[in-house]
Amino acid sequence: MIFESCLTPDALGNKGYMQTPCQSPWRTIIVSDDARDVLASNLILNLNEPCKIKDVSWIKPVKYMGVWWEMITNKVPGHIQSLVH
Repeated sequence: MIFESCLTPDALGNKGYMQTPCQSPWRTIIVSDDARDVLASNLILNLNEPCKIKDVSWIKPVKYMGVWWEMITNKVPGHIQSLVH
């Protein structure tokens, strides 16, 4: 099995560029014949740095349907904002 990626060049013809020093996020693919193996994988957990937040007990899962930049620009409708904050 071979995985291949084709990058689309920008207006100058560059397919990618970075200035050093730089950091790039990990890109991963998990492939399995059994979905349980994907769920049980620790690959992403192992690639991340340890959590910098000491007490995470206040973090609660929520459902959000919308556009992420609405949340970072504080342009969220009131009925949704009350669920998020």
